[in-house]
Amino acid sequence: MIQIATILIILLHFSEFFVVFQLFAVAGYGFTFTDLILVIIYTTVFYQFFFKKRKFSFPDFQIIFPLIGLIGAIIFSGLGLLTWGNIVTLIQFFKTFLHFTFVAFWGFVLLGAETKTNAYFKMIKVILYSSLVVNIYAIYQLFARIYDLPLSYIPITNQQFLNRGFAIQYGEISQIVLKFENFYRATSIFSEPSTLAYFNVTNLIFMIVPGALKLKPFIEKRWVYI
Repeated sequence: MIQIATILIILLHFSEFFVVFQLFAVAGYGFTFTDLILVIIYTTVFYQFFFKKRKFSFPDFQIIFPLIGLIGAIIFSGLGLLTWGNIVTLIQFFKTFLHFTFVAFWGFVLLGAETKTNAYFKMIKVILYSSLVVNIYAIYQLFARIYDLPLSYIPITNQQFLNRGFAIQYGEISQIVLKFENFYRATSIFSEPSTLAYFNVTNLIFMIVPGALKLKPFIEKRWVYI
């Protein structure tokens, strides 16, 4: 059976922190750390399938029908472009479709491949420990923005947030921060405050739910948990 290494599961979800930073650009698309990890995963799957003769194993083959149906619906939605779309809209549709298929294939792989039972437990644990660093930096940002200290803002380097080939040419942009009088909101390593808030709410759920259900906590050291 095709297997997905635990370290790749951890890196894939960890890479979501850095979607505003590209490694390089391809035709206006910012190739991120997430894309790189997906390429590595797909390469290992390709190697296992064709060279080691390992197979996918679906608990119920019908489970992939919604995924196939979704891709089919996207193809159908683009048929109209063949009659009224110009070359720019056609190219944009195919670029978007290819990227969506590239990402959606992860769902197919995850459903049909084997992962270790504690892979996601370890992944959540890594993210929770990482959140300490993320939030310490966020606290520093509040003071850095008030007193104009270094690293108060991080420039966004993902081309998808910049010029997409339209009439407006954007320059360098930074994190989106709303200011009320002398009050600044933190963003940490994310693009805007709401993303940091979503990140922290998710982590609180990971911390509170195991305790409420009297299950093994992700963070076992009490002083770290506090």
